[in-house]
Amino acid sequence: MESSQHPLLAGLTAKERSQVGLGSVDFEDGNTLYVQGQLLDLVYLIISGQVAQIARDSKYGVRAVADLLGPGEAVGPIFDPENSVARFDYLARGAVTTLVLSADDFRQLCTHSQGFTRSMLKYVSSKARLFEDRAIALGRTDITRIIFDPGLLNRLTAQFILGKRVLPVALQGATLTVATANPDTSAIETDMRRFFNASRIIFFRISAKDFERAYRESVQGHLDIVPTDDHSWFRAVKNRDYNVSFNETTDKPMEATRKDSELEGASIVNLTNKIIGEALDLGASDIHFEPFPGGMDVRYRMDGELLKRPERVNPGYLHAVLSRIKVVAGLDIAEKRKPQDGRLSATCQGKSVDVRVSTVPTRYGEKIVLRILDPSSMLLDLESLIESHEVFKAVSWMVRQPYGMILIAGPTGAGKTTTVYSMILDRRSLPTNIMTIEDPIEYSLRGVTQVQRNLHVDLDFPSAIRSFLRQDPDIIVVGETRDAETARAALEAGLTGHLVISTVHANNVFATIYRLKEMGMEPFVIANSVIGVLSQRLVRRVCPRCSQTHQYHRNLIEPLGLLDIGEPDGNYYLFRKGTGCLHCNHKGYKGRAAAFESLVVKEELKGLIAANVPYTEVAREAQRLGAYVPMHRYAAALLTAGITTPEEISRILFSEAKSESLSAPDSEG
Repeated sequence: MESSQHPLLAGLTAKERSQVGLGSVDFEDGNTLYVQGQLLDLVYLIISGQVAQIARDSKYGVRAVADLLGPGEAVGPIFDPENSVARFDYLARGAVTTLVLSADDFRQLCTHSQGFTRSMLKYVSSKARLFEDRAIALGRTDITRIIFDPGLLNRLTAQFILGKRVLPVALQGATLTVATANPDTSAIETDMRRFFNASRIIFFRISAKDFERAYRESVQGHLDIVPTDDHSWFRAVKNRDYNVSFNETTDKPMEATRKDSELEGASIVNLTNKIIGEALDLGASDIHFEPFPGGMDVRYRMDGELLKRPERVNPGYLHAVLSRIKVVAGLDIAEKRKPQDGRLSATCQGKSVDVRVSTVPTRYGEKIVLRILDPSSMLLDLESLIESHEVFKAVSWMVRQPYGMILIAGPTGAGKTTTVYSMILDRRSLPTNIMTIEDPIEYSLRGVTQVQRNLHVDLDFPSAIRSFLRQDPDIIVVGETRDAETARAALEAGLTGHLVISTVHANNVFATIYRLKEMGMEPFVIANSVIGVLSQRLVRRVCPRCSQTHQYHRNLIEPLGLLDIGEPDGNYYLFRKGTGCLHCNHKGYKGRAAAFESLVVKEELKGLIAANVPYTEVAREAQRLGAYVPMHRYAAALLTAGITTPEEISRILFSEAKSESLSAPDSEG
């Protein structure tokens, strides 16, 4: 718009134009034209760009965009020339060009120029809605118009915001205003009070759709995270070709059992090789082939996160790709009605891995999951696996005992099997007879007798343990203690002069003991057999190549209850965080580390466990004796060493705290 074309100046005569002083002022993005309460001594006529008219609620401190003013509009004492105080904040949105008129000249024109008065009346009538009550009505305000304070948003992690569906809007004194799509505000009120030191929380409800829209349009950019639909992680492998070879014993059946002409042709082989090669190149632990009507998605699990492959498989290749995988794994390609399990070995770019293959029939066809077993990432010595000297000392003591039972607890996918193998490697160098019963056998270990559980011939965990006792074992490894019969056989083996190592699904070290009690094991047997318990979770490692120091507000860190992390620099702690690079596929994380808690069952604790006292009393005594290293202390060590981030620690500790309250009883029985 040319300056002469501004509608408020259109009614002026040439003489009237010459009698007023018109200046020109340019504003950059974010510049302030007026703040609420400021004297309105100038009128800005907008020529180009946009100006946000921002309403501030004095009671709650909420700021929201009331209107966006564009070319042809004005900022100043337009609606009430005698009112000289701004009722709104006015901020430039991008570059803004204006003509400037003094308030005195504006009032003179309103009084003496009929043409200007007509233009003003026309403009004011078109903006009449602005004379309505401009107070922010929580619950009726368009959430995307609210201006979020980055300082408040950065006190929370993106995971917390998305998980709890909560958005901090304003902090006025000790009163926090929060927008939420969570129907249970009581579940988040305590956390919000703790994070923001607020004595009063005001919630206003928004829909799930509005929450997602506000997060996407107004919040996400402040949190410095990679959007979930970003495909930058895939760019490094997108145009690469891979030559994957399978071992001779699995490749031969393909030629002998090929029944479908689909399997012919290099395109199917190349596509299958590319998918498997991409997974190995990206460091994925699993490949998911997921059918849907008319096609199939491929997803890679990388550092615990399941990411969809951006390039979809041609629907015409769907059955051929799945058939090739099944044949290479030694499965029946004609059987599509029941689950099957198989195994294959693959080599790509000089790297050899074992792959477990599992199929299940679904509504839209077979789903196949490939679990990649990489010895280089799984066969670690204890010193490489455990970062804390306290926990390393405790575990080293456990595995050096001649008899008793060691339990490793945690949810599925927490890395329990890796810990078990690390314990085996620690003892394998000694003159010992180690026997394992596993389902499945993850890796073949020389010098270790490994037995595959086989229910078809009644070879289960308890029967294997009983058979092992006649084989003069020093160490017995049980893949999982999941039922009373297995638990009893393992505990009795630990009482009769053998070291038993096993895993169990439990949430923490104390819940593990009560898990055995729930299986019907006598407390005195548990007390005399179990010598140590580990509980673990996995956190993502900060990428070493793009790691930088990052500020975290103390209100985000201190509620985690971490021990020995030092003092903040003012209101901020300094920890490492990855910015994203080619090495980590632009995620900021590369690889995973285990976070442990450990319990050594000392003599003083055996009496308490045998007496079936409440779990809290056992925990207090263990801490007093120095027999217990809590997850909070280990997590602090990972954080201060720059291995992981507060976001990752928050994820495992919040889930840990929740599970502790649900899983372990606080009284007898």
